[in-house]
Amino acid sequence: MNFSVTEKRVIKSVKILSNTTLSWDMTRACNLSCGHCSNADDRARAGRDLNLADAVRVLAEFAEAGGEGLHLLGGEPLLRKDLLQIIVAARRLGLEVSLTTNGTLVPDEAGVDIMLAAVSVLTISIDGADAAVNDAIRGPAVLARARKALAFYRDRKRARGRGSWLNVSHVLCASNVDGVTAMVDLAQTEGADEISITYLKPYGAALASGAPEAATPERLMSAFEAAARRAEAGGLRVTLFEIPKRVQARLRRDIGSAVMFGGDVYCDTGEGQLRLASDGAMHGCFASTKHHGLADVAAELSVARRAVRDIVAGPTFAEFKARAHDALAATAWDICQGCEAFAARTCYPGCPFEPLNVKPRLCALLEAIA
Repeated sequence: MNFSVTEKRVIKSVKILSNTTLSWDMTRACNLSCGHCSNADDRARAGRDLNLADAVRVLAEFAEAGGEGLHLLGGEPLLRKDLLQIIVAARRLGLEVSLTTNGTLVPDEAGVDIMLAAVSVLTISIDGADAAVNDAIRGPAVLARARKALAFYRDRKRARGRGSWLNVSHVLCASNVDGVTAMVDLAQTEGADEISITYLKPYGAALASGAPEAATPERLMSAFEAAARRAEAGGLRVTLFEIPKRVQARLRRDIGSAVMFGGDVYCDTGEGQLRLASDGAMHGCFASTKHHGLADVAAELSVARRAVRDIVAGPTFAEFKARAHDALAATAWDICQGCEAFAARTCYPGCPFEPLNVKPRLCALLEAIA
C-alpha cells in the first residue's frame, strides 16, 4: 500500500493529543441485528462510509496530532474489504490497534495472521453461553459461529507463539444475567485471555419494543459476585465495567477477588477518547448526538471538511469540552467509576451526554444494596 508524503509525515511540533484513543465506527454495515445494539440508530442516520484514502488520511492526521490508539468498531468491521489494509496502515503510523467483531466473519488464515500480529486486543461479542440465550439476542446460529471464530484465533495464536490479547465482551441483561459463570467458563474453555462484562443500558435498539430488558440491580449484584468468585478460582481475567465504587469495595472485601474494574472508557469527552462515526463525523465522546444533544457542536466536527488537528485544537471542540466540564462540576453525583479524567465522577449525571440519567440511577440502586 502506498502512502502520500503527507500521510508518511509525522509532524514534529507540539502534539495536542496525548494518551488518546480514536474509536471509529468504521462502517454502518452489519450482518446482525442485535436486540440491544447501542448504536443501531446512529448507523441508520450515517452517510456513506469513509473510503480507504480518506480513512488513511484521517488516521495520519490523528497520529500527527499525537493520537496513540485506534479502536475499530462497526457495524461489523470485517464487512470492510479493506480492513486489513487499514490495520496495516494504522500500525505503520504508530497507532496501537484494537478491534471488536461479532465473530461471524473471519479472514482466511493469512488474514488472521496479519490481524494477530497487528491488533493488540481482539474482542468477540458473545451474550450467552447457551445458544438459546445468545441467539435470542444476537441472531440464529450466531453463538456457534462466534465460538468457532474464537477457537480459530486461539489456535492460530498458539501456532504463531504470540498474537492479540483475546477478549470476550459480554452484556448483562434480564435474559442472561443468571448465566454469568457459564459465560466465564465458556471464555476460558475457548482460550480467551479475558472476559469484559458490562450491563445493558437503554440506548439504540434497546429502546425498541421487544428488545432485551435490563436486569434488576439485585440480579446484577449477584452476577457481579458470581463473576468475581469465578475470577478468583480460575486463571481467566474478568473485568467488570462501570461498577460503583461501593460495590467494588464490597467485592474486594467479601471475595478478595482478582476481578478487575474498568471505567466508562468510551466517554472521556476528549480527555483521552475521540469518536469517529462511519461517515467522518467526529465527536468528543463515544456517545453521539442522540445522547448528548449537542448537535450544533457535533455538526461542525467533520473530518470531511476539517483536519483532525484543527478540530481538536479549535474553538468548537473547546466549547464542547467546556460544556461537559461545567456540567460535571455542577453534579452532586460521585458514585460510579466512570470517566477517570474527572476525578472518578461518572460522565452522565447532570451532564448533557445522558439526559435520562439512566446510569446514575442504576448506580444509586446498586450502591444501596451494597
